This record gives sequence, C-alpha cells and structure tokens, in this order.
Amino acid sequence: NALLTDAEIEYFEMKLSEQAMHQYFDMKTCPNCGFFSQQAQKGNRRVVCQFCTHKMKKTVEFCWRCEKAWEGTDHTKCSPTCLPLVVESEMMKAWTVTVPKIRGCPKCGLPSAIETKHCKYTEFGCPRCKTHFCWVCLRVKGPSGCNPSNGGGWWGVCDVPVAPKQTSLVEWTD
Repeated sequence: NALLTDAEIEYFEMKLSEQAMHQYFDMKTCPNCGFFSQQAQKGNRRVVCQFCTHKMKKTVEFCWRCEKAWEGTDHTKCSPTCLPLVVESEMMKAWTVTVPKIRGCPKCGLPSAIETKHCKYTEFGCPRCKTHFCWVCLRVKGPSGCNPSNGGGWWGVCDVPVAPKQTSLVEWTD
C-alpha cells in the first residue's frame, strides 16, 4: 500500500484534471500561462488566450494543433512549429523495423509518440480524432487498412512497406 505525499497527490490530481479538460471538454493549454482555452470557431487553429490577452493588454495567440505560440499568418494553416516535431523526429527500432519516434495522425495530423512496449497500433487511438492507425505503415487499422490478420500480426511487419518519415501533415478541419 503506497502512500503519496501531499505534493504528489496534488500533482496527480492536476494531471488528471488536465487530461479531462483535453479529452472531455475539448480545451487546450495556453503555452504562455497554462490556462485552458477553447476554439472560438471550429476549424480556426488560431486560438486567443483570454487570460494572457487581458493580463498583457495585447492579443496572445497559440496554435490549436501543437499548443505553441502562433506563428502563422491566417487562421487555417498550422503554425510552422508543428511540422518539425515530425520531420526532425529521431528513428527507433521497434516491431522488427525502424520507424520515427513521432508520427502525425494520418486522419488529423496531430503529432504524437508511441510506446514501443505496446503493439504497433495506437493503443487508445489519436488523442484528437480517436483514429486507430498503424505506426509502421500509417494506414488506419481495420479490414480495408492495416489489419493484424493480413500479415505481421499485432507486433510484426505489415503487408506493405514501412511508411517513410512524414514531410507534411494532414490539414484537419474540426
């Protein structure tokens, strides 16, 4: 029976709250202040943090996709800081092949990492769009996509070649 300190309990409660805000209320964390914000309009990746804007007396914006300071010039293109996460990702040996540590979801483009102790499919699906896809070939998991029964199983190679490192991300419209 493990006992947690007050600081550890507070830390875990904060992390659980953050996860709930992201998953159930579709909110993102401002990279500047850490407060939660929502999109003013679906499809507009340029999010204004009301707290920072009020505090700093100037508009403070961040990217809905990667939660970094906004660098784009319009409301539909993702900040240029999102793509380097995928393009510059290190390679790793996993499931008998070499794949990038970070991939963008083939449906919505959200960059994420995978734990190699699990099978080659995103365990809980993409955090944003819930799509389950194969980390090796980047096809959606299912009968017409990547299917464990089509060869390689849950841990082996796919029936198609390893998808190369991505050089662009799918533009997702909410």
